[in-house]
Amino acid sequence: MGNSFRYDPLIDDLPFEAEINWVKRQSGRVNIDPRLLDHLDRSIYRYATQPETATLVDRDEWWFDRPIFWKDKYERHIAARLFDVGGAFNDMGVYAKCFTFEYTSEPMWRLNTDRIRLAFTLGDLIDRLAVATGTDGGALPKLYIGRARYMGPRKIRNAIDGMREGEPAFKSRLAAAALLMKRIGFHYENEIRACFIYEPGTPRPHHLEIKIDAPITAMLIDPYMGPDKSPALIGKYRALRYEIDQSKFDLDPSFHDQPD
Repeated sequence: MGNSFRYDPLIDDLPFEAEINWVKRQSGRVNIDPRLLDHLDRSIYRYATQPETATLVDRDEWWFDRPIFWKDKYERHIAARLFDVGGAFNDMGVYAKCFTFEYTSEPMWRLNTDRIRLAFTLGDLIDRLAVATGTDGGALPKLYIGRARYMGPRKIRNAIDGMREGEPAFKSRLAAAALLMKRIGFHYENEIRACFIYEPGTPRPHHLEIKIDAPITAMLIDPYMGPDKSPALIGKYRALRYEIDQSKFDLDPSFHDQPD
C-alpha cells in the first residue's frame, strides 16, 4: 500500500476552494469531490458510537447531525459562523457525517473512546448514499462528499468573512465547500465529509435520518475498551456475521507495508 492518499505532516495550509469542480451524478443530486476519484476502491472508516452502530446494523438507519450542534468546540465554532444566525448559510439545512482514511492511530482512538471503527469501501459507500437520496420519491436533499481542506486559522477566518459579505451564488455548492474547511492542526485525521444540504426555505429538523443498507466490510473496537464490554460486542456482531476484532495497533496494514 502506498501512502499517496495520506497528508504530509509538514503540509502547507491550503487556500479555500470556493469553486470545487464537483463530479455530478443523478442529475446533480449527488456531488463528488474530484480529489476522491482516485481513491474509490480504498477503505474509509467511521469511528462510530455504540448506539450509532447498533441503529445502523439493526434498523438500517443513520442519523446525520447539523454541524452547529457538533460537540467539538473547534468544529462547532466554524460551523456556527457559517450556518447559525447571521451566517452566510443560516437559511439552509446542512447535515454532515465525518469519515477518515486513517486506519487506526493513538490520536484517533483517544478522540473516540469506547467506539467501534466501521470500515467501508469509499465507492460502495457513495453508491449506497446515492441510493438513499432517491428513496421516498427523492425527498432527501443534495448529497456532497469530499476531502477536508486543511487550512491555517487566518485563511479560514478570511474565507468565512468573505462568504458573510453579500449574498453568495450557488449556495449549496459553496456551503458544501465551506464545510470541508478544517484547521491544519487536525490534518492527521485525514478526513472525508458527507453532507446533505437542503435549499433555503426547507424545514430543518435537528437531525436528518436516512434509510441505508450500509456496506460495512469490517469492525474494529477501541483498544482501550475494557473486558467488561468488548467480548459482548464482539460476540454480538460476530453472530451477525460481521468481521470484528479489538484493535491492537499493529494490525494497521501501513505499519507492515511501509519501508523502514
